Amino acid sequence: MAVSARAAAPAQSGEGVAVLARRPHAFLALAVVLTAVLSLGIVGFKPLGIPALQTDAGVGLLADPSSPGFADQALYADSFGADPVVVMVEAPNGVELLTGNHFIGLASLEGQLADAKTHPGIKKVYGPGTVVNTLALEVTKRGLEICATQAKAAEDAAVKSAAAAGRGAADQQAAGQAAFDAAAKACAQALAAQYPSLGVPALNNPAFIKQVLLEPDGTKTRPYWAWAMPDPHHALITVRMDRNASLSDVRKVLATVDKARQRPAPAKVTPPSASGASGASNGAQQAVTPTGDLSDLRITVSGAPVLTTSLADAVQWWLVALLPLALVAMLLVTLFVLRVPLRMLAVPLAALAAFWTAGAAGLARLPITPATMAVLPVVLGLATDYALQAVNRLADEESGGPAGRVLRAARATFALSPLPLLRQFALFLAIGVVAAYLVAMLVGVPLFALVLSSDLRRFFAQPAAKPSWPALARLGRAPLGAVIPLAVVGLLGWSALPFLRVETDPNHLMPAGDPALAQAEHVRSSIGLAGEIDLVMVGPAVASPEAIQWLDTRSAQIANREQGQLRPETSLPAFLSAFNQGKVPDAQLTQTILQKMPPYFTGAVLSTDHGVSRSVFAVTQLTSVEQDGRIVDGMKQGPPPPAGYRAYPAGLSVIASDALRQLRQELLPLNLLALGLVFAVLLVAFRRLRVALVAVLPTAVAAGWVTGLLFLLQVASSPITVLLAGVVVAFATEFSVLWLVRYQGARSAGADPAEASAEASVRVGPAIVASALALVVGFAVLAVSPVPMVRDFGVWSGADLLLATAAVLVLLPPVARRVMT
Repeated sequence: MAVSARAAAPAQSGEGVAVLARRPHAFLALAVVLTAVLSLGIVGFKPLGIPALQTDAGVGLLADPSSPGFADQALYADSFGADPVVVMVEAPNGVELLTGNHFIGLASLEGQLADAKTHPGIKKVYGPGTVVNTLALEVTKRGLEICATQAKAAEDAAVKSAAAAGRGAADQQAAGQAAFDAAAKACAQALAAQYPSLGVPALNNPAFIKQVLLEPDGTKTRPYWAWAMPDPHHALITVRMDRNASLSDVRKVLATVDKARQRPAPAKVTPPSASGASGASNGAQQAVTPTGDLSDLRITVSGAPVLTTSLADAVQWWLVALLPLALVAMLLVTLFVLRVPLRMLAVPLAALAAFWTAGAAGLARLPITPATMAVLPVVLGLATDYALQAVNRLADEESGGPAGRVLRAARATFALSPLPLLRQFALFLAIGVVAAYLVAMLVGVPLFALVLSSDLRRFFAQPAAKPSWPALARLGRAPLGAVIPLAVVGLLGWSALPFLRVETDPNHLMPAGDPALAQAEHVRSSIGLAGEIDLVMVGPAVASPEAIQWLDTRSAQIANREQGQLRPETSLPAFLSAFNQGKVPDAQLTQTILQKMPPYFTGAVLSTDHGVSRSVFAVTQLTSVEQDGRIVDGMKQGPPPPAGYRAYPAGLSVIASDALRQLRQELLPLNLLALGLVFAVLLVAFRRLRVALVAVLPTAVAAGWVTGLLFLLQVASSPITVLLAGVVVAFATEFSVLWLVRYQGARSAGADPAEASAEASVRVGPAIVASALALVVGFAVLAVSPVPMVRDFGVWSGADLLLATAAVLVLLPPVARRVMT
């Protein structure tokens, strides 16, 4: 005989439901308190140290912290900073970029961005303003050291001469001071004569700026400074983010840059003159604004962190904006499709479950990511389904008073509801499932009992005819031979899972007309910069001649191999060669350069603390992750570094391509694992292998249908859509269990297999169809979003639910009649 579903439920569970139904006021009050507590997880509460719910789309979401590759990328980011935000400043036609006001403005903006108090998520900032200012200070320092040395020698000689002449101490001091002043003046005049075009080494001196950054003809940038000024009309500020930087850190960068676009107050100051200089300004501006002025320049912000933030914000905004519309659509469907009492309460309960999920996630410090945002529609679906199944069962209970009817309906509905086991949605989905279940039990059951025992039943529980759908009865009597081919096709569909296309091209993931994407394209078309990828070298002495020579040779090989895709930007060998007539210097000169040059410059390509050096390549086109993966694979090929050293590509492109490769490798095993765990839960619940296999069959077939359809249509799935097999597993399993519970109940009551399958389809089928249609309409609302990731998620989630519903209602009746006899 078939095992009764009620026999599988512990007696303690029944007592718990009875308490809920008989004391609704107490549990509804508890739900109100719980809602208030969970709301703290969303809005935050500073006195208790509870932050508001955070969003995250950082690189850490793509990498396994325990992997060696993650350690390498962390070493790179800790040494030089993670992928940068790039601020391009360009002069329109007729506007000169290389002016004192502009460079003071650039240096001021770079200084604001480098302030750790206001921008804790920034590791390092590089830009032309700081370059010129650092060199001005260094030139002034060196000049002062030279002149001070000569003046001191003159002073000592004068004092000695005065002492030899028998003059007193006061005369000796006066003679020494006079000699010092004369020598210092003569030295300054000699330096000015030696570099007549240099003028005063100051940030507001256009002559000094041009002398430092441009070639002698003034038409091109000196090669080494191309990373800061690609040409005389464009300047670049590179803001290297901390590897743990959040989306809010990136937004702060954008806000600071936006303020720099505004024209400052017109207050004027006179720049100080350099001590010991000749006093000739040689073109230096005599009146500039204290913070400079960038308002007449065009400022464009780009970089991988900006695109990531924009996409995450777009996904979050559209999901949040469309979820209320989805709830309204789901409510309308439940009102018109499933005509049973209390049905209008299902969707509000689902909304409460989504709220509890977000609040619990906030209290658990789980951030909102583009993937976890997709959990909320799934939670809405589960909670709606739980409630609709309960009210549908409630319509069948006709005796025992309000509390008794609710008690029997709740026991039958919730005793065997399985938890969807989807690793991809991890803790967030687990929290959502628990929230949906708790809302249905702690709020739904007491609320149903309260409504049925009060005058509210006139509004929410008016008598209605039981649903009778002849088509469902016919499906319940379908022959087994008609569905076997459908099952075989579904099972074969799983083989296509590793071959699904995953869309990773930012041009196809971002919404059309997205400002961040437009700015990235403007930077690319203006200076040929769309991203960055680095070659990192690690070893005991990365500044040794053999290490530098290998890095220089390997960088050239990579550049030649990837012509048109990568362009050498800067490197430790290039930095050293700039001070040796374009040639890599010997060991002695290398050490001299590294000791004499300010850490601001050497630290961009060398970290002596970590024993790391690097070559930086500009990615010249907006690339997909697949294209990045091919570039990364090419960088890994070639001659190995010297013994004791190792080298590897680094940056977001590497992390993303590795994550995509790992996702494809694990997609089939993880989905099979999820299916296996669901089967294990069903086996424990039903306590019969044959019944558990029947229950999981529609789940496996529906997931295979979805996968096969995506493969045959060659749909490029978004990183979220590719996870939808898990959603199908969740809902198909839930629907299967509900149908089997009804089928087993009818068999226990004495019905033959044909009558039992027809009764199960007629009784529970309308609620399954209503739940599915409500969810399909709700997901379809997401399809109006201009964000491809949200749109595809809505379209394919709806399609997947239809397939899951069809698999249950078509496959289960004939299979159950044949197997569960």
